[in-house]
Amino acid sequence: MNINLRCAELRKNIAKLINESELPISLVYYMIKDMMSELDEVHSQVLAKEREEVAKAQNQELSE
Repeated sequence: MNINLRCAELRKNIAKLINESELPISLVYYMIKDMMSELDEVHSQVLAKEREEVAKAQNQELSE
C-alpha cells in the first residue's frame, strides 16, 4: 500500500475513533494538542539525529 493511501486510512481511522469516543470535542482538542506537542519533540530529536549522522558521514568522507 502506498504512503498516500496509508495516510488517508490513518486519518479516517483517527476521525472514526474520535467520533466513536463520544468525548466532548474540547477535550479531544486538548488531548490531540498534547499528543502533537510530544510528537513535535520526538520529530525534533529524529531530525537532530539525522543531521548528526549526515555530518558524521561527511566528516568521514573528508578524512578519506
